[in-house]
Amino acid sequence: MRSRDGDRPLTLTICALIFLPHLWADEYIISYRAVVRDAIIVDEKLNVSRAMQKCEGRHTTSILLETGGSDDLHQIIAREHDTFFSLMQQSALHIDHHEKNIDATNQSHTILTMPPQCFTVDINQDLAKITALK
Repeated sequence: MRSRDGDRPLTLTICALIFLPHLWADEYIISYRAVVRDAIIVDEKLNVSRAMQKCEGRHTTSILLETGGSDDLHQIIAREHDTFFSLMQQSALHIDHHEKNIDATNQSHTILTMPPQCFTVDINQDLAKITALK
């Protein structure tokens, strides 16, 4: 039942902010690659760019990251690397691992790769909501 003081527009606005944020979110293409040799990260690269075309797919998992007052998605992800890495593991992370044993010496070589994937990103003052698309 609606109250008599006319709070219906406020209620509709709040519902729109909660349930429809992906309509106003920006779309980014994010890829990641890390090379690990003998348990030491040798090379790590995170690529972040705006999508030039509309991404197709359905929204899957989401995470919330603190922005720290920054608008730059690359900085936000670098600051909250562990949380974003858990989202990457759920989406499409490929692992290529090789191990050698020569004269009682163990050598390992691992490549972690997340191919370019589309994410919707909604950055507010305090939080950034990142949602993977599949």
